[in-house]
Amino acid sequence: MKLKYILTLFLSITQFISFSQEENEMFTFNSKFLKAKQTIQIYVPPAYKISKDRQFPVLYLLDGQEYFYYPIAYQNMLRFKDKSPAFIVVGINSDRKTRRQLYYKKSGDFMSFLEKELIPYIDSTYRTLKEKERLYFGWEMAGGLGLELYTKSPSLFSAYFIASPTHFSTKRLTALSTTLSKGLGSNPFFYITRANAKDDEFMEHRLVELRTLLKKNKTTEWKFDLLEKDSHYSTPNKTIHNGLRQYFNDYDPLRFFSLKQHESFGGIAAINGYYKKRADRYQKPNEIHKETKHFLLLQALKDDNYKQFELFATTFSKHLKTKLSNEFWVNRFARFYMKHQKVKKAIELYNIYLVKFPTSALIYNSLGNAYKKQGKKKLAKQVYTKAIKLAKKQMDVNLKKYQLSLKEL
Repeated sequence: MKLKYILTLFLSITQFISFSQEENEMFTFNSKFLKAKQTIQIYVPPAYKISKDRQFPVLYLLDGQEYFYYPIAYQNMLRFKDKSPAFIVVGINSDRKTRRQLYYKKSGDFMSFLEKELIPYIDSTYRTLKEKERLYFGWEMAGGLGLELYTKSPSLFSAYFIASPTHFSTKRLTALSTTLSKGLGSNPFFYITRANAKDDEFMEHRLVELRTLLKKNKTTEWKFDLLEKDSHYSTPNKTIHNGLRQYFNDYDPLRFFSLKQHESFGGIAAINGYYKKRADRYQKPNEIHKETKHFLLLQALKDDNYKQFELFATTFSKHLKTKLSNEFWVNRFARFYMKHQKVKKAIELYNIYLVKFPTSALIYNSLGNAYKKQGKKKLAKQVYTKAIKLAKKQMDVNLKKYQLSLKEL
C-alpha cells in the first residue's frame, strides 16, 4: 500500500509539473447577456510561446469543469511525435442548476454570450485562427445547443464534436434543414456519437432524423459513431479524441510502408504538395517531415533498392547527414552503402556522425570495417582500438565483437 501511495503521488506531481510548465489560466467573466459571472479556463500550448508569429486553432468546451483536461492530455500524448497540431483550449464551466436553462430555454442568452463576448475576447487576447479553425464540443444538452448554434451562426465554428446529444427538438432540426438546404455558413465538420447502451436509446429517433438531414446535404462533411462499449456518461472522452483525429487528419506526417505505396501516392511531387497544404493550414514550415524522409530511406533499404535509396539520399541529403537520431541508424544506412560497394559514402557518413556521437564504439568499429574493406589496415587498426577502449569504459556488451574485429585484421 505504501509503494502504491508513493507511485500515485509521483504520478500526480509529474502531471502537475507537466501542466504547470504550460500556460493555464482560470478567470471569471462578467457577462451582460447572462447577467452573471462565468468561470472560464484557458490552456495555451508550449508552441504558443515558441512561435511568436503563429496563430492557433481554438477548441471551446462546454461543461469545462468536466472535460477541460481531455484535449490537453490528447496534445501532450501526441506532441512528441508531432501527430497533432497545437491548439488553445477554452473550458466554459457550468453548474448543474443553471446549465439546463442556459443550454435550452435560455439558449439565446448563452449563444449571445459565446458569440458576442467570450469569442471576441479570446480572439483579441490570443493569436487565434478565428472562425477558420474554431472548434466546439458539447455533451448531452450542450450537443443539442451546438446544433442550434450552427443554425443561428453558421460560420461561427469550423467543427462540432457532439457526444450523446439530447434536446434535438423539432424546431432545432427544422432550422438545421433550412440552414443546410440554403448552403449557409462555412460548411463545418460534424462528429456525432452516441453510446450503445440503454441510457442513450431514447435519443435514437432524433439522431436518425439528424443523420437523414446530413445525408441529404452532399457538401457537408460529417461522421457518426456508435460507441459500442460506452455509456451516456463515458462518450465525451472518445468523442473529443476521435473528433480531433478526424478533423486534423491532414496533419499527420506521411509514412509509406512500401515503395509501391509511395509511387501510387504520386512520389516526391505529391509529398511536397501534401506538406504545402499542411504548412498553409497549420502555419508550419513548408518542408517534408523528418519522419517521412526517414521511413522513405528505410523502405528503400528494406527493399534493397539502391537506386531509389540514392535518389532519396540526394533529395534528403541534409536529413541523412545531420538529422539521424542515434548511432543505430547511422550504422544501418552506412552498412547499406557498404553492401552496395559504396565504401567511400559509408566512410563519409561515419565520419560526419562521429562529430555528433564522439563516444560511439559502434560507429568506430563499423568505420574500421570500412577502412579494412578499402585495404587501409593502419586506419582500421586505429579506429578498432578506439572502439575497444570506449567499449571497455562503457561496459559495452559488444566488447568481444570489437576485439574480434581487431584480432581478425
